[in-house]
Amino acid sequence: MNIKTSWQGLCCILSLEGEFVHQNVMKFDEVWDNVIMGKPRVVAVECSGMSYIDSSAIGTLVKVVNRSRNDDYSVVFLDIVDPIKRILSVARLDALFEMYNSADFYKKFSQELKNE
Repeated sequence: MNIKTSWQGLCCILSLEGEFVHQNVMKFDEVWDNVIMGKPRVVAVECSGMSYIDSSAIGTLVKVVNRSRNDDYSVVFLDIVDPIKRILSVARLDALFEMYNSADFYKKFSQELKNE
């Protein structure tokens, strides 16, 4: 799996490409910890390039969403492809995860994207 980060204002966009499986969880956690040290208001996990997710990776995403609720930032998911969306729906995580297409995300978080 490839993970790319980019910052726009107070928002960090984490782009995930490939299969997010248990072998990649440590790599994701390291990148995540570095992102959080930057004190974002919003972390957007861009998922359009993700082709598969296993239960370990899902657990990792649940963990970061739960942690964000105790801290001062939001975690949102962008452009989740249908096969991944179905997996999240079956696990009833679509209710836990805040999901947007890119256009709606940029509208809702325009202030955070502009601020430095």
